Amino acid sequence: MTLQERRVTEPTGTAIITVDDNGENAIVMDPGANRLLEFLSAEESATIAAADVLVVQLETPMSAVIGAAHAARAASTTVVLNASPIQPLPAELLACVDVLIVNEHEARHLAAHTRSIQTQHGDEHELASALSEQGPAVILTLGPRGAIRLCAR
Repeated sequence: MTLQERRVTEPTGTAIITVDDNGENAIVMDPGANRLLEFLSAEESATIAAADVLVVQLETPMSAVIGAAHAARAASTTVVLNASPIQPLPAELLACVDVLIVNEHEARHLAAHTRSIQTQHGDEHELASALSEQGPAVILTLGPRGAIRLCAR
């Protein structure tokens, strides 16, 4: 494993996760130093290109996530995106993603922004199917009820 490190003077990001009695979570986040990662250096891109798998999430600016995904895709590195905290996903990012991980609430948000579908509460398979039509395999986490995995490719 290769470690790639970038140091800044900002404090690290912080997230607080609460879980209710039904197993549902809520996350409060302060990105801290993560917000400073707006681009990748040539060395960082080379490290990604040499990897087998790249795992990214949305606690860093979208420009860095997209840059990392492009570097990975160009090298045939598998791209796993945990789309949290949720926000609209640009088509250029989705085109690079092999595996998309979202919870059911994030999935409904994405489906509403990427395709005009409305699923009834509990229609998780339809929701996962709608997201997988965008290209990636989808892992839809369902809290205490487990997860659904759907591969469209």
